[in-house]
Amino acid sequence: MKDGSTQIQLQKKYFKTLVQYRGFKKLEDAVKPGNYNNLWSAGQSVELINDIKPVSQIVDDLVLEMRGCLQQLNQKIS
Repeated sequence: MKDGSTQIQLQKKYFKTLVQYRGFKKLEDAVKPGNYNNLWSAGQSVELINDIKPVSQIVDDLVLEMRGCLQQLNQKIS
């Protein structure tokens, strides 16, 4: 018999598979001619979301990250 953590991992795996299958079926239905209202998709990157932020904070974070990258690039170039 499998221990509890293995059982939970299997349940998560099967749940993910079910969600993906349902998503693909909805996508398949959405791309049928004349049916564009149901089109949606979400990539694997959804799993990387750890918190919910206001858009302004996300933009500020991106700007700060870009400035840091530009500074590093300028240091390497000079």
